[in-house]
Amino acid sequence: MLVGLMEETIFGEWINPLATRLAGAIIPWQLARDFFVGEYGLVTMALAYGIAIVLPIVTTFFIMFGLLEDSGYLPRLAVMVNRPFKVMGLNGKAVLPMVLAWAATRWRR
Repeated sequence: MLVGLMEETIFGEWINPLATRLAGAIIPWQLARDFFVGEYGLVTMALAYGIAIVLPIVTTFFIMFGLLEDSGYLPRLAVMVNRPFKVMGLNGKAVLPMVLAWAATRWRR
């Protein structure tokens, strides 16, 4: 939802058209203008994808991770899975990378 808002509304309707108009008024050379605001331009593609896609996902992850950490759930989860993980030769602290890896494989499908 946040990615869609950032990508379609903020960049698609506000920033990219503004950057295109500014580049058309300031940059006289078509090649340089395409470099900044063309179909694969620095502002229209790289900046938009870097901020509009990565930033909301990373921010949401760190907010949720902080809430889990502050609530005391992660230490309790580590204690709870310590015994089953010892069978695999792991520590209970390895539960977070395991959960993250499981979530990453589930989201790719």
